[in-house]
Amino acid sequence: MQAIKKHASKATSQEDVVHVQIPLFVNSEIHTQYVDDVAWVGELLLSKSTCNELILWRPKGNVHDAVKYNMEVSVVEGVTILRRFKYPAADLWFLHFGLHLSEGVVAVGNKNGVCYIWNLELEQGALEGHKWSGYKSMDCSGGDGVTVRCVAVISRTALLAGLDDGRVVLMQRGK
Repeated sequence: MQAIKKHASKATSQEDVVHVQIPLFVNSEIHTQYVDDVAWVGELLLSKSTCNELILWRPKGNVHDAVKYNMEVSVVEGVTILRRFKYPAADLWFLHFGLHLSEGVVAVGNKNGVCYIWNLELEQGALEGHKWSGYKSMDCSGGDGVTVRCVAVISRTALLAGLDDGRVVLMQRGK
């Protein structure tokens, strides 16, 4: 860790690159397929592969995480899996999720043009089937079934979806 700080302190401009040769953490037990998106959610990670699910997990976790997060967890190879967000028709590469940390919302699209939205609140039950504003899913392609490649969450009531055919679609609750 000191090596990283030492190299980072030598950086003199935004263009300087810090080279880290040895990773601090590696795990191949979370996903079994190509991982195409990952983001920090506080001290947790949210990652997505081509296996039709997003996984909320904690690196270097342990069995005590069940008490800390007040929920059932599974511990695999030193990693605590807190939640699996499953959704269909997402076995393609480069389907990127959208995350809005202050709103506690994550959304992702699939190859059928549908966006799935979940609440990320870490309370027992809050992650169990509670969908964004009561929706289980939204048709982001206007019924065309065009693949949703990326999603940007604007708020609990709106999101942007980028589609395979070049469209950018603004979705709002109740509109």
